[in-house]
Amino acid sequence: MFILDAKSWIIGLASLAFFMDGLDGSIAMIALPTITAYYGIGIDIATWVLISYLLIICVFILPMGKIIERHGVKLIFILGLTIFTITSLICALAPTIWVLIAARFAQGFGACMLAAAAPALIALRLPSSIFGYAFGLIGAASIIAFALGPVIGGIIVEFLSWQWIFLINIPIGIVAVLLSWFYIDPDPEKASKTSMDYVGILLIAVTASLFLLFVNGWAVYSPWISITLAVLSIVMGYSTLKWEMNTNDPIIPLALISDEYVQKVLVALCAGCVVSSGFIFLLPFYMEIIRGMSPAMVGLYLFLPALLAALISPFAGKAMDMRGGRIVTSIGAFTMVLASILLLASGMSDIFCLLILSLIILGIALGVFQGPAAGRVIAVSKKEWYTLASAFMSMCMYFGASVGTALFSGILSFYYDMASGNNVEFLWGWTAVCIVSIVVGIITLYNEWAVPDSPRRE
Repeated sequence: MFILDAKSWIIGLASLAFFMDGLDGSIAMIALPTITAYYGIGIDIATWVLISYLLIICVFILPMGKIIERHGVKLIFILGLTIFTITSLICALAPTIWVLIAARFAQGFGACMLAAAAPALIALRLPSSIFGYAFGLIGAASIIAFALGPVIGGIIVEFLSWQWIFLINIPIGIVAVLLSWFYIDPDPEKASKTSMDYVGILLIAVTASLFLLFVNGWAVYSPWISITLAVLSIVMGYSTLKWEMNTNDPIIPLALISDEYVQKVLVALCAGCVVSSGFIFLLPFYMEIIRGMSPAMVGLYLFLPALLAALISPFAGKAMDMRGGRIVTSIGAFTMVLASILLLASGMSDIFCLLILSLIILGIALGVFQGPAAGRVIAVSKKEWYTLASAFMSMCMYFGASVGTALFSGILSFYYDMASGNNVEFLWGWTAVCIVSIVVGIITLYNEWAVPDSPRRE
């Protein structure tokens, strides 16, 4: 009889958490037009169904690392699953758009707990010798979920109703809670409880909220609103840093972020997510507007890079464990630059095979880079930093995804007006996006290569 060991259960449950989060994020995007018509609202209000979820995750991901240190990783993981499952039911039953948005805020908080606790489970409960393999698997789970979301969402919306995009989370969540309760070992008793910096949490929340509001709306806000949000973000960021430097038990561990290796791998991970998420967001527009594909065909073609990434990611993680993270992540970053160059060339050519080649190279880049780059954040950290380094890692991934989507969308909007339908203007915007992605990819490559493979810091 085949029996999973404790390590397999931890990797499987962490992967399931990332799968639920990734599926929910991508599936909701497909249902947004239907939700807009259902409640009779404008797109400006409906967009908050997406923004609210991502905003809460980015705001609370760092404090959640401190909460895990205080209350234990198993408890927070199970609470995150429970909140995520319950709020999924509330989303499905929401009588008004405002109830739905409020439920999405709460659901985002549950997802935030999972985003911090899942990598912490791996960092705290597994040997460092298999970090690459473990993070490769959860990276694959996230990529698969993001790829399947549009396909599953389209089928659900067309043949059932949009409410089912949330209802499908309920049986999965219940099973995950039960498995976590029985197969994750209890948290060890702590000799003393760490104090909680509530002022720091508030300052981080305000700073992150202001900055995300800026990066998500700089292309549509008036100049004065954009400037005001940018200035307030800088002022609050400076105030937060000053407070954290002078408080006894800061949310942001200054020793962690002042470490040169940690800084570089965090920047590289965030920059890589900017490129990957930006292209994932814009590729459907390019393929429909320029290539004339139907939404169904777009979904099928975009499944190709996601499938490749999911297949490659675990092997890339294994390679990191055996050969070190520097060479693996650097190859991933270089491949990301190559994919950007090919996508730039695809915009200048009618050769369809060039687009397919671009998608293949992009899938390889995602598979080689994302999981090992995430695992490397933990690998270069000292053991006492593992929990907070896990939270930083998750924050960089979500923050990079948010910035990439907003930045690439803003660049395209600067050149292209959807109402005009001018393909030449779109291609100018696409060219600018690809050039920016090449530059960001080079920054990613530089920072990954700059960090040598040093012995694990136990």
